[in-house]
Amino acid sequence: MTQPSVAFLTSDKLFHFQIFESRDITLDSIRIDAHSSPNTDGIHIADSTNIQVTNSVIGTGDDCISIGPGCTNLTILNVACGPGHGIVGDLGKNANEKDVNEWRDPSLVKIKDIKFRNITGTSASPEAIKLVCSKAAPCEGVELNDIIFTCNGDDEQAKNMTSTCVHVYGSSNGNVKPDSCI
Repeated sequence: MTQPSVAFLTSDKLFHFQIFESRDITLDSIRIDAHSSPNTDGIHIADSTNIQVTNSVIGTGDDCISIGPGCTNLTILNVACGPGHGIVGDLGKNANEKDVNEWRDPSLVKIKDIKFRNITGTSASPEAIKLVCSKAAPCEGVELNDIIFTCNGDDEQAKNMTSTCVHVYGSSNGNVKPDSCI
């Protein structure tokens, strides 16, 4: 078993936690309260396998959890995110990343068997759910199950909440609001 490498960073415009080239790590009951840290992700995970983030509360000025290239068997369960941009996959942005040719289509990153379950929250914009995948390697096996978003904007925005899916294939189960795009 390899020794996990975890860097704890406190400088602005980076990450509060970074998990890189690691395996078999569980972050449980983590609390990050950094609402006034612009461009600072809560937890960044890349080139790692068998990582779990559970039972945590993450509030940041950027992404609550950012997922970089090379992640396998990542589980995020019972995590309250906000404020922040949510859980964001930042794949294919830089040249020579693992399993990636370029940032825009046609990316060769293959995302499959992703399950979004039992999520409630608020959105600052009417577009509450946005899943965008590559035409050359569409996302497959995506599941949206029991997801409820409300808009913290005005009544007109709340009435016009949407979800967007591009090159995403899978299923929608249970109650999904705004209406599922799958």
